[in-house]
Amino acid sequence: MVSAQKDPGIRKRPSVLVVDDDEVISGGIASWLRDHYEVVTEPSAAGACGRLAVGERFSVILADVLLPGMDGLELYECMRGACPEQTRRVIFITGAPALRLPFHRERRVLLKPFDRDALLQHVQAILSGD
Repeated sequence: MVSAQKDPGIRKRPSVLVVDDDEVISGGIASWLRDHYEVVTEPSAAGACGRLAVGERFSVILADVLLPGMDGLELYECMRGACPEQTRRVIFITGAPALRLPFHRERRVLLKPFDRDALLQHVQAILSGD
């Protein structure tokens, strides 16, 4: 039997990975969610991809689309290869509403600025399987 302390993929509460290079945004999101979820922040898509590649799993992944270096769409492609089951858990966040996302009708997108209630609704929808 695998212990929860030894396996980073097993968590006691639903977990949320926040991938955003803006510390103010990732910190704000984390503060809104920490009462109910285990929150991990990651400033880069490459770092998030690395976490997922070694087996970390999250209940919800909030990923900024526009990131330096590897962007949120490339992170999604990384997930499709390394952990396709995690792609159903992604909520993209972006401050560029005119950005044409190739999957905007099939994936969740949260436009910045958003409020706590909108964020919680999106997170709950993922957790409930909607």
